[in-house]
Amino acid sequence: MKRALCLLVLVAACSHGTTKAGPTPTLSASPSPTVTQAVPPSSSPTPSAPTTAPPVGPAGTKVPAGFRPQSATFISARSGWALGSSPCQSGQGSCDVIARTRDGGATWRAIPSPKTSPDHLAHIRFADPANGFVTGDQLWATHDGGATWRAVADSRNIGELAISGGRVWANQDGVVKSASVTGGPLMTTGNGFRAQDLRVRGAVVVASDANGRLYRLVHGVFTVVRTPCRDGQVPVAGLGSGHWLLVCEGDAGLGHEEKHAFRSTDSGSTWTAAGDPPQQSGTDSYVTSDGDFVVDHLEVAVSRSGSWRVALSTDGGVSEGGFESADLGYCIGGFGGSTSQTMKITHDAGRTWKSVAF
Repeated sequence: MKRALCLLVLVAACSHGTTKAGPTPTLSASPSPTVTQAVPPSSSPTPSAPTTAPPVGPAGTKVPAGFRPQSATFISARSGWALGSSPCQSGQGSCDVIARTRDGGATWRAIPSPKTSPDHLAHIRFADPANGFVTGDQLWATHDGGATWRAVADSRNIGELAISGGRVWANQDGVVKSASVTGGPLMTTGNGFRAQDLRVRGAVVVASDANGRLYRLVHGVFTVVRTPCRDGQVPVAGLGSGHWLLVCEGDAGLGHEEKHAFRSTDSGSTWTAAGDPPQQSGTDSYVTSDGDFVVDHLEVAVSRSGSWRVALSTDGGVSEGGFESADLGYCIGGFGGSTSQTMKITHDAGRTWKSVAF
């Protein structure tokens, strides 16, 4: 089953002070009035302008021509990264490239990437401006905004990758593992089954297996969550702060796949029908405060009032897409009659999309 993954996110503050009044002078009687020479006030130092912390990470260079994105990640509505490749300067083969934006995708700069084959690179995820991860022939980590990358020990064969709650979560050969985003080895999470799909949001960690069972991590142990999926159907969960979205996928054939959606507002204890998303094969589910989304191998669908509609369609297929907030989403695929990988971004929860110019 093809997978997509994704993404999205924001801040501000101010302060002011008060001037404390001095004590009221006490008047005393005097035989004759005394004239006091006025003393000019002493000059006060000019307050210094507030300082702004410099951005984390390298300044970057121009994104090489011919850049083709294959994965993306956002930590706010303005800050994001895209992983992909461009033709090497030698004219032979492709070289890996990471592009970064600090203005919501309007402009991009190339920063260093792991020194590995672009054929191995798969997904990029950042936790904050400093800490990010890339899957490839192994898991690569940066803790300085992408200036340098180092391989995480014993991290080959990483599948799904997610960041939440200050930890990076990974599916390594069916075993769920996690580590602090600031560094450290991957540690096995109480497992007991072979994970196929991994989803994380906040403190909620769920995974499914090839037999159609859904599990939730509770006190370090994965326990089975009962779902309405029938035998042979695979559960694909999208997690939100208010509810979960579950898509039960049936057998696929000729680009068509039976799908039924369900919602739960009690962490999977009970489910209600949520209609049938588009029946294109391949599904990734996302929940935001402004709708439920399903990304399949050809389009992005959204449900806001109980019915599903197509929010974005592609010509050359979707390699990755996702939503992490009520506004920001992205989709990487072939658009405008082209099978070449390009990227579109939405800042209004999938109502309108703009092509990204790297």
